[in-house]
Order: sequence, then C-alpha cells, then structure tokens
Amino acid sequence: MKKIELQEIIKAIGGTVISGHQNPAIHYVSRRSDSTLWKNHTMFFHPPGEKNLHIHSSIKSAVIITRNPARVKNYGSKVTIVKVENVRRAYWNFVYYYRSLFNIPFISVTGTCGKTTTKEMISWILAFDRKVNKTNKSQNVLAMNLNYLLNVDETTGATVIEAAVSSVGNLQTSCRYFRPQIGVLTSIGIDHLNGFPTFEAYRNEKAKIFSCVGSKGTVIVNSDDKHIRKLDLSRYKGKIIWYGKSKQSEFRIKDIHYGLNGMDFSLYHNRKKYKLFVPGYGEHNVYNAVAAIAVAYKLGVDIIESGRRLKSFKHIERHTQVLQGAKGSTLIDDTWSTNPTSILAALDVLKNISKDKKKIAVIGDIKWLGKHTQKAHLDVGEMVARSDVDFLITIGKDAGLISDRAIELGLNPKQVFKHQSAKEAYHTLNSIINQDTVVLVKTSMKQSFSTLIGKLKAYN
Repeated sequence: MKKIELQEIIKAIGGTVISGHQNPAIHYVSRRSDSTLWKNHTMFFHPPGEKNLHIHSSIKSAVIITRNPARVKNYGSKVTIVKVENVRRAYWNFVYYYRSLFNIPFISVTGTCGKTTTKEMISWILAFDRKVNKTNKSQNVLAMNLNYLLNVDETTGATVIEAAVSSVGNLQTSCRYFRPQIGVLTSIGIDHLNGFPTFEAYRNEKAKIFSCVGSKGTVIVNSDDKHIRKLDLSRYKGKIIWYGKSKQSEFRIKDIHYGLNGMDFSLYHNRKKYKLFVPGYGEHNVYNAVAAIAVAYKLGVDIIESGRRLKSFKHIERHTQVLQGAKGSTLIDDTWSTNPTSILAALDVLKNISKDKKKIAVIGDIKWLGKHTQKAHLDVGEMVARSDVDFLITIGKDAGLISDRAIELGLNPKQVFKHQSAKEAYHTLNSIINQDTVVLVKTSMKQSFSTLIGKLKAYN
C-alpha cells in the first residue's frame, strides 16, 4: 500500500477527528473487526451494526472510521476516532480516492472459462518490463478486492484483475474498486447459475464489462463465442478489439496444431502473419494466449515480443496439466474447476494427445448450477458420447446423469462406470490403466479429487 496520512483523505471520506492524533500514518486498511488481526497503523471502517469495538492492547496506532464514536472504547491518543455520517459511503470514497492516485493500466478479465489463464498470461508478458499486481490464482471473491487494490503502490506498473461473476452485481462491484481501462471477455457459458434467475441474467452480468470499462476504454472480446455474438453492443461507444478465427477478428487465429508440450498456431494482424507457440495443450489455450497478446499490444508490446515472452510461460497447475501417470499411463489433471465449456475443451485435449492410446474420461459433479443442474449434466453426456472416449467413469449423483446420457447415445455400457466416491473410481481405474491409456480427471475445486490424482501420478 502507498503510505498515506489521515489528513490526505479526511475530506474525501467526509470525516471529522473526534479524538486521538490529528494526522496519523495509515499503512493498512481493514474491514475485519477482530483487532488481533490488525497491524499497527491500520485504518478500520466500523459498520453501524457491529458490536462495540475493543482495540487489542498490542496495537500502538489505529484509525477508526465510525458513525457512533461511543461504540469504540477510548484507548487515548494511540487510537484516532473519526466520525462520519455514513460509514459505507466513507469506505467507497476512500476506495475511489486510493484508486485515483495511480495512472497505470488496470485490466479486468472476465469470462466463464479462460479468465485465470488469460490473466496469468497477460501478467507474464507485462512482467518482463514492469511490476505487475494481479489476483492470486483463482482467488477472486469480492472480499479480496480491497487487498488487491491496496497492493498497488508507487512501484506498480500495471494491475491485472480476474473478475468473477457468481451473482447479480458482482462485476459492477469489482469495477468500483479498479475502474479498469481495458477489459477482456473470454467466453460466456454455463456456470454459477445458482446465483441467477436465468442464463440470460448471467450472460448480461458478464456483458457489464463493457459499461465497466466505459466509453473511453477498450474491451478485447472472443469473436467465436456463440453467446457473446448474441450481445447487443451497438450502443457501446468504447473500442472493441475482436480475436478468434472469424473474419471480423482484428487478431485472427489460424493453423492451430498440437506441438511438443504446447500449441503451435498462426496469428494474423494488420495483414502480417506471426507463427507462435504457447505452452500447455488445447485450442482454448491458444485463445487465452491471443487475448493476452492483444492486451499487451494495446499497451505497447509488439506481437513478436509477446510471443517470445509467452514461450517461457509456466502453465497453471490443474488446468489441463499433463503428467506422467501410474503404470506408464498419461494423466491429464484438470481438477481446478469445471463447467460444460471447460469439459468440452478438456475432452478435445484428451482426444488430441491420445493418438492411438485408449482414452479414459473421469468426470465429477458440476456444482453451482441450481435448477440447470440436470440439463447441464445431460448435455455433458452428449459431449462425451461424441468425443470418442473408450471409457467413461463418473463420480457423484449428478455426474451419473452424464453416464446415463452417454449410454443412451451409444457408448458401450460395459465401458461406463458410475461411482459415488473417488475411492471407488480409483479401484476401477487401477484395473484398466497401463502405458497405452490416457486418463482425464475433470472436476471442480469443491470436489478436488486430490487424493485420486495423487494415487494416479507416476511416483506411486
């Protein structure tokens, strides 16, 4: 956090010092009322509904923003009490003030699939010549946004934020913190529908990335996504940069091939052709890379240089991660998260790296779908039936629908196994894996299957 003093922000938050030091230094900001978790020089926004606040004896300096000073036990001069009319408004005014201190690129990445990898690729490219502040892995809940914002200081050269959407208003709230000038929309598919009344409501929430960036900003958009193409963008006044295989794409993808430990592809831009490579398997990985290249290009990094930097990109663990499996098998660990779109992408990786080997798909329940749960699992069953897998193993009650549908559409019942636990699934797998099999394990963070993955790795 950039070090500031209280008098720098007192006017912005609409506060009046009631007691304590008039101008203490502020090094940290917290919304957690447990003062044992604070550090010295913490500023705390005390919600009106909170119980009386007591400051831990280890705290030597703190600032309390409150509407009710009487609810804060007076610890003398080491605690500065600031009265405001509305704590929530004061908090957001502080957020706006702190964000306004920095004239650097803020990039917000959203989408049903690909946002974490795209965010990491953007950060990787930019980090070659500047300090990058970014969300950690897929840790993108709204409660973490304050800390991500406060991670920005005088040394930061760019901030790349993964903006998740699990209910109405999520994206707008994220934008209030970061006010990005550049947005990325990677895809819109079936996911987190338990927080929305309809799929259209979920799609519309993702589309708010355009209003978030605003008329002076730029949104980089996947031109090949069928749900994105249904969006009415005629009123958006900012700049849209399309990427994908379609002819409208400013960054056009062609000639995708599976190479050694990654993907070879051609990228066309401004009538020039670039032959590029990205570590990690899957056509979806190429889309992620091109979105990242487009962002970097917008920020002054040419395509050749971005391609050079991406060659050393460290692919994210548990995202279609290919490992040496037990008994000489090959293991694809895709257990970070799951939804129908990412399952389709993972099945494509399984098909393309298997060659003449037998293909085994292990699929768990898809979570957070609400009333769409049954249909989504049946749709995945259709994907599996079309994917030419040799064996299907499902784990969980809902995932059993995938097996049922795949059998209904022609998959051999003798090669389909429905289990309720990962332990049962392992016993089945252990009896069929060998050097001529490739195993895809696909599930969500909620299930993890870490024990199953551990048993399937080669060191066992």
